[in-house]
Amino acid sequence: MVNESNPEAPRGPNPYASSQTTPETASDASSLNIPASIAIGCCVISLGLWLFALIVSLPYDSPNAPRLIEILGFTGMFMVLPGLGLAGAVSILQRKRYGLCIAAACGMMVPLLGPCFGLTLPLGIWAIVLLRRRPIRESFVPTAEQSPSEFGNADDAIAAASKLDRNGHWDGAIALYRLAADRWPEHATYIENCIEDITKKQTAAS
Repeated sequence: MVNESNPEAPRGPNPYASSQTTPETASDASSLNIPASIAIGCCVISLGLWLFALIVSLPYDSPNAPRLIEILGFTGMFMVLPGLGLAGAVSILQRKRYGLCIAAACGMMVPLLGPCFGLTLPLGIWAIVLLRRRPIRESFVPTAEQSPSEFGNADDAIAAASKLDRNGHWDGAIALYRLAADRWPEHATYIENCIEDITKKQTAAS
């Protein structure tokens, strides 16, 4: 005889939750700090050199000097990607703004305009390879402002909402769950159950 299901019984583990941290995963994630730290050094050097070049190149009332707008445009062109790389490397160390980290790693691989004139190409490839690994992606802190369009699939979006739930950001988790349900309606039933669980926790805590 088949037992009737108990609606109050736990549904089991969240199939979308991030996998448990293993020694290999922790080592994999910590290895990302190495290219990030090197990138910070390279970007700071590049920005410092171009800032020095800008100061040296200022007209100082010389009649033969280029116009100020030309000097600013030329040096600024070479400072954009090092600035992006510095912001992305700091975000990597903080495990925040995954999209910015990917963009910064790509900027490292641009010849000439990249940090240190593109000599950071191997560094950018190294960072991209690590950033694309799922355990490292999942180590980044999701925020309530993220939308499902920033996630490649339903699993990642639901896992991010689940992480917000576990961290106590219940309103953000509910908002992300609802946006995910709108984009991936095939998961709507599971998502509604998750929202119901969070609502019960909010009621109990109030």
